[in-house]
Amino acid sequence: MSSLNEVESTYSRLIARKNVRGVVLATRPEGLIIRSSLSDELSKIYGKVISELLNVAQNAVKSIDDQDLLKFLRVRTAKHEIMISPGNFYAFRV
Repeated sequence: MSSLNEVESTYSRLIARKNVRGVVLATRPEGLIIRSSLSDELSKIYGKVISELLNVAQNAVKSIDDQDLLKFLRVRTAKHEIMISPGNFYAFRV
């Protein structure tokens, strides 16, 4: 488990990157927002949707090999790229 200082350091480093529009730290599996650089409304939407996406992806991984774990998920659309790092909580950047 990461220490609070490591989490804060990573969060700050991600926000400072030029092309990052936002960073969200949320609980898993509930998707409750712990910290976010996005608006409250957008954070809640992303938190809920990303939590659901992580559950589907993890189930897909486990159906292939029940001893395997999802470590990272990257979603690219025509407009955005979302990078998700799941754990007991998860962080993602848009």
